[in-house]
Amino acid sequence: MATRPPSDSPSSDDSVDAGSCPAILVHGFRPPDEGMKSERGIEAAQNKLTVHFQKSKNGGGEVVDTTLISANVARVAFEDAEVAQRVLARQHVLKSGETIRVEPEVFTSVTTTLSPLVMTVFTTQQLESACEMHHVKLCGGGEICGNWSRISELQAYLVPCLRLAKQHDEAGRS
Repeated sequence: MATRPPSDSPSSDDSVDAGSCPAILVHGFRPPDEGMKSERGIEAAQNKLTVHFQKSKNGGGEVVDTTLISANVARVAFEDAEVAQRVLARQHVLKSGETIRVEPEVFTSVTTTLSPLVMTVFTTQQLESACEMHHVKLCGGGEICGNWSRISELQAYLVPCLRLAKQHDEAGRS
């Protein structure tokens, strides 16, 4: 996750929850040469967007968090709502020449229900840990609450885990 450089990082007492910050969704950028499968490729894409949206010539300002949602969609959270509005009012071309599309993040907090399959494969403790790692809350009764982007990240994390659990279960029956 791309965030402020360490020298500008807030102390634990005044840290900012990126999920509650004004944010935009960015569409249409090309993944870096390393691809989106590697940590290096993900970091490069996040840094590219963070730098672009911190520049005043792009209407930018303090970026709190940049999170990739998919190969060419990202969420960029700003410290200030006015910065998000300025960014949304402009057209954006990255240094590489790519034209990207920006739109406001519509859902800042959502509640959704986990599939019964998820509830049978994972223990409550495992789900709580996964939710904590992705900055969403397990609200009870199989419901999770949080930022849409973070819930999408949790889903992307859980799906491969479910596949592995299924493969393990099938191997055990053989």
